Amino acid sequence: MANIQSVKLSDLKLESSVGDEGIIADDSASGAKFTFNDMPDTADLKLSLEDNGYNPSDGNYITATTEGKVMWGGRRVWLMQSDLKLAPDTMVDVEIMTEEGFKQSIIDTLGLSPAQKSKVKPRIYEAFEE
Repeated sequence: MANIQSVKLSDLKLESSVGDEGIIADDSASGAKFTFNDMPDTADLKLSLEDNGYNPSDGNYITATTEGKVMWGGRRVWLMQSDLKLAPDTMVDVEIMTEEGFKQSIIDTLGLSPAQKSKVKPRIYEAFEE
């Protein structure tokens, strides 16, 4: 049974490297940065949030730890916090999980082999080591 809780938007924490620019990866050698806006469907996600608000009725909740560390739905959180600039006290429904529980849910969903299981990381955009 999912543990869904209403959480203040300001209590949801992205990795510190994301910042207001939405940086999710960078290449220190070239200086190139990859941001949430570089992902092909971010514009559609933003439009959906503008038109419909955050509506996880399809079961696609933002997932975070009890401390607010976001493990799934980082782009939505970033868009709501930094791009759309929603009020910090906006309440959003979030699925609360431990990092280990989230990792196990990814393993279960993907049906990973034992060798692949050891490579799963909590953040989806770093799901597998190279």
